[in-house]
Amino acid sequence: MLRWLVLLLPICLILQDQRPLSQTPRLFQSEAVAVVPVRPLIKGSALMRQQLLAGMALDMGQQFPAALPWVGMYEIGKNDLYPLEMLLQYHPILFLQMCLDRYEREVKGYTTRFHKREIVQGKMQDAEKIECHFREQPFSIHMHWLEGSGLAKKALYVEGENNGKLLARPKSPLLALRIWDKDVDGPDAKRSGRYTIAQFGMKQGTERTVAAMQRAEARGALHVRYVGLFQVPELDNRQCYKFVRMPYAPVEEEGVNELILYVDRETWLQSGSILKDAKGNLIAEYWFRDIKLNPTFDEKQFTRDAL
Repeated sequence: MLRWLVLLLPICLILQDQRPLSQTPRLFQSEAVAVVPVRPLIKGSALMRQQLLAGMALDMGQQFPAALPWVGMYEIGKNDLYPLEMLLQYHPILFLQMCLDRYEREVKGYTTRFHKREIVQGKMQDAEKIECHFREQPFSIHMHWLEGSGLAKKALYVEGENNGKLLARPKSPLLALRIWDKDVDGPDAKRSGRYTIAQFGMKQGTERTVAAMQRAEARGALHVRYVGLFQVPELDNRQCYKFVRMPYAPVEEEGVNELILYVDRETWLQSGSILKDAKGNLIAEYWFRDIKLNPTFDEKQFTRDAL
């Protein structure tokens, strides 16, 4: 009992000192549209239950993340109760880890229109729009370029199949009758993007985000803040939690000094991210639009016949 009282005391003090979401400082005010009003503070036994759960989340005696009460924390967050606001503002890494846990439980695959623009080998590439079919088990990705394709019009990778190669239908009409077999991390793949086809997906993107933040936190150099709830035009005006990590100390590979991160309010998926250098110049941006979760795929979707 004494242990819980010690844990709950700082939480109670934090909760008493919180400002509603509408009063928290934000970047880029012009982007904010229809921020959802904050509900009244909960009192009585409901508040005590939330304080207890927050105390569990901050109990450093537990082994993270397996020992945390994820289901209860998710249910509270899903209903927009006050501890979610606390996590967003004070524990963004914990919130992103919860997003990964929810992904593991709920997502088996998806289709999406993936938009990206990035600097590759020192040169800004044309914007790309790609129709993607993705399956988690086995890891499978089928890409069809709608705009801005490089060497390939279509590409396919299935972990453990095709001798570990990616398959690609060339963009050139003169070569389109054949299918290329390419190394996943070979020279052609590295000229096509900052990440290989085997590194595709919202889950791996969030894992990279969390790992980078944890490394920075371990050396006392993590600067990240929750900015607010925004409607994002690049994501079909869906409401997203927005985080900004800046500055990077030291600046990371390719000169990355700022990350703007969007997590979908409804699905908790990392749907958008923007990377910039110290001068505010764009390094890369990635948008997962029109996401459809757990579709039924055609039996040939992840085979050579689909190319």
